[in-house]
Amino acid sequence: MPRCERKPFAVATILTSLTLLAAMPGMLQAQPMLQLDPIPPKYTLGRFEYEPPRADGWRQIANSTQSLQLVYVEQMPGSDEINTKFGVVMEAHDIPAGTQIPTPHYLAELSRTQQAEQRKSDITGVSPILLVPGTTNIYTYRFLAKTPEGASEPEAYEVFYVTMAPDESQYLVIQCITKEKTYENQVYFTQFYATLPSIKHLGKTAADAAPAGEAKPAAPVAVPGAPAPATPPAPPSPATPGAPAAPVDPHAGHGH
Repeated sequence: MPRCERKPFAVATILTSLTLLAAMPGMLQAQPMLQLDPIPPKYTLGRFEYEPPRADGWRQIANSTQSLQLVYVEQMPGSDEINTKFGVVMEAHDIPAGTQIPTPHYLAELSRTQQAEQRKSDITGVSPILLVPGTTNIYTYRFLAKTPEGASEPEAYEVFYVTMAPDESQYLVIQCITKEKTYENQVYFTQFYATLPSIKHLGKTAADAAPAGEAKPAAPVAVPGAPAPATPPAPPSPATPGAPAAPVDPHAGHGH
């Protein structure tokens, strides 16, 4: 069925560095042990399926039909406190009927432009948009951003991943955050990055494909982006952003 005339389209924005740090006091700093949920083998967000990292340290903060929030934590030696090293938020959204999104790359461009425009005073470095090696439709870009704590705190490294369903019915946005400059060499990033190829779209359901006039179940309510960050390939710099690491070799393309 041909698309209608083009309509303005806004990619849902997840202001991770603001929401994640505000939602979890002392995020990326020492804090008392929290009650976090273990990670299941698989998640379904909208009609996207994702297999998360399940190694020690990974915990679920929240999960709904449309969104997921994960963190990687380390327990402080000889203490009940933990450090949250890395945060991830994922959200699935429907693409309105009649909207023309020519490619996933175009969708990533929209996402990056909208983020940069809305966060002008917070963004200090932007990377180009690149295809994630080992995938055919997942694109990534990075920001170097100021954190809510102010100038006394280190800047946050944010990495975004954007992909679109083959039938152009939905898209998935992922955002990760960390304050570690060498995050691309850390085990949490290696483990997370290796899970990206597991993302796949399950296609439309029978109800979605029902002829006009047939009743369809109510669509799940989209949950606004809550805590979390954006997965990063090499820290970006205003002058020369690096390229994202490949799933097979997370260190490739991250040198600066």
